This record gives sequence, structure tokens and C-alpha cells, in this order.
Amino acid sequence: MLGRSQLRRALEAGAEYDGHQPEDLWIHWDDEDLYCCVCCGGPFEHLDHNVPLIRGGSHTLDNLVPLCESCNTSKQGRCPYRFYAERFPALKPYLEPYFDLHERLSGEELAARQGDAT
Repeated sequence: MLGRSQLRRALEAGAEYDGHQPEDLWIHWDDEDLYCCVCCGGPFEHLDHNVPLIRGGSHTLDNLVPLCESCNTSKQGRCPYRFYAERFPALKPYLEPYFDLHERLSGEELAARQGDAT
């Protein structure tokens, strides 16, 4: 079922969770007109945390977005604005001020989480 493995990972990481169910996600995406990959516009296959769990992101409806496999595997645990700037170089000057917006964890916290992931 869509989102169960992401929920498990989120809970293991201690991320904020709003208690939504998979059907709530579909309703939310429908309200936001999210019917395809938010990066390339192709058909989506993956549920992604826009702000990654490793960066302090939450498992809430507002932080979950549809991505295709290619975009999801390319994004990995990067800040969404850095990823979008790499994907769309013409937008980089507009996105640079937001690069650290989602860097919610200190360097030590991030290193500890990355150490736990390996």
C-alpha cells in the first residue's frame, strides 16, 4: 500500500506525523492538482518527502509529493531547493536564497543521522 514503508521510516526517524491515511494523501494531492511528478511532469511512481527525513522533514501531507523513479533516485536526501536548482539551472539564482531553509538539523545531527544510515 502506498506510503506504508515511508511511514515506518518516518516513525523510526522520530519525524512529525499528522496521522493521515493513504486515502487522505490522494484527496490532498487532488486538492493541490498533483497528478504527476512535481519535478519533470512525468507519471509518478514514488511517494517522496519533499524535505527529506534525514534533513528533519516531517511525514505530513504538506511534505509528501509524487515523484517519478528517475527524479526520486536523483534527489536522494538533498534539500529540495538545491535539487530543483540542479535540475533547472535557469532557476538557480531564484532558488539560492532558500538553499538552507530546510537544513533544519545542525551539522552534528546530520552527521549522526548519516552515520546511523550506513
